[in-house]
Formats: sequence, C-alpha cells, structure tokens
Amino acid sequence: MKNTFKSEISYCNTELTVKEKIQFKNLNDSESINTLENRTALTVDKWGLLQIHNEKLDDPDYQNVVLVTPEGNKYHTSSNSFFMAIDDIQSELDEAGEKGAFDIKIVKKQSKNNSGQFITCVLA
Repeated sequence: MKNTFKSEISYCNTELTVKEKIQFKNLNDSESINTLENRTALTVDKWGLLQIHNEKLDDPDYQNVVLVTPEGNKYHTSSNSFFMAIDDIQSELDEAGEKGAFDIKIVKKQSKNNSGQFITCVLA
C-alpha cells in the first residue's frame, strides 16, 4: 500500500524531542483555528509550520500553522495571514530576547477582496 500523505515540520519556535515531533505532525487530535470564535484567546507554548503533501487533493502541497498550548491542546490553520501575523510576533519576541509562552487573540475579519473571512492573530 502506497502512502499518499506526508507532513514535515519546516519551522518550530522551540526544539522538539522525537516524540514531540511525531505528535506535532499528526493533526488528528488538533482543532481548526477556523472554527474558533472571533477574539478567542490562546496561550501559545509552541508553534510551527508543517509542509503537507496529500496526493488525493487537486492541489496536493500546502502548509499548516500548528499551535500547542501549555495544556497540550493543539490547533491548526492554513491561513497565510495568520502565519504572517504569528511569524511577525515571534520575530519581535526573538529580537527582544523574550522566550517562552505568549498569549494571542484570534481575529477574524471580513475580506475586502472576496465574500469570505480571513483569519489572523494579535498579541494579547
């Protein structure tokens, strides 16, 4: 039987053990950020970017941002605007030498270019 699905961690804001890497890549126990209410607050202990290949899709290559809370709850989204926002937050924190968990708020905004919403986040 051929495996048609593969995921790889291309970035993580912290070092992961082998077991944590396996857990991080598996989204079966992860909740979609897209389903959370606007302005939901989350504490981010770890976050990273998964590069995913799924041959069963028309567009087989995509990425997901994965967040893990201190309690071990996992969330994911493929929103590029969310990735850009959390990456910017992490860059600023790194520049200031701040390490450890940080709080964010999920922000959903009506898109000006189409009828949908885009998802981003702000430091809380």
